[in-house]
Amino acid sequence: MVNVIGMGYIGLPTALMLASHGIEVVGTDYNKKLINTLNSGQTTFKESGLDQLFREAVEAGIKFSTNYQITDTYIISVPTPYDKFSKKVDASYVVAAIKSVLDVANQGAAIVIESTVSPGTIDKYIRPIINEIGKAPLIALTATATPKVQHDIQKNLGMVDAQVFKSSFNRPNLYYEVRAKTANIDRDIIKFIKNNPEKSGIVYCLSRKRVENLLKFFRQTVSTRVLTMRVWTH
Repeated sequence: MVNVIGMGYIGLPTALMLASHGIEVVGTDYNKKLINTLNSGQTTFKESGLDQLFREAVEAGIKFSTNYQITDTYIISVPTPYDKFSKKVDASYVVAAIKSVLDVANQGAAIVIESTVSPGTIDKYIRPIINEIGKAPLIALTATATPKVQHDIQKNLGMVDAQVFKSSFNRPNLYYEVRAKTANIDRDIIKFIKNNPEKSGIVYCLSRKRVENLLKFFRQTVSTRVLTMRVWTH
């Protein structure tokens, strides 16, 4: 059984996708109101295809609870808020979730951190907690790593000799499209956002400065209601 921790924009679709493919899943969140809503048969946010996926997962037997489950596989997908003043990601929710998991997890359980975290978070916050209770399996997941980035991740985590698995899955609400680059990329993005008011997206930038400048431009150009997107460096 897989216990997915955090039923937000990442955790809920992940849990639903796993359950709809025949995997026993329990979604956990400390928010009782949110869990009650899910148990009543309703989703807590809108995303294309989510309601259908939710129905399929419910039919497959997915469960929702405020309690952490005793099992051997956990996926941590709790929030990691970005503090614009300190320019750092708050990893406290991840740390708290890891501690709660370790209180109930079976010996040798696999813990997957799906939450967005800054480089070095595992070594600084997570590894010391793991070391306190003894050696535990370590897994690193990434969606779009180049061979160089993959090597850097393995080296920094001290797992150069680890096994590497590559796979993919299909989400019907995602598609791939290549567009010609123009002289005003920012305006192109704004136009795309305004033409797709009910959709969400992620803008990847090569530097933190570029992220901050682009986000400032967005806030000046697009209303808060429309701009419900997460901008982060890749």
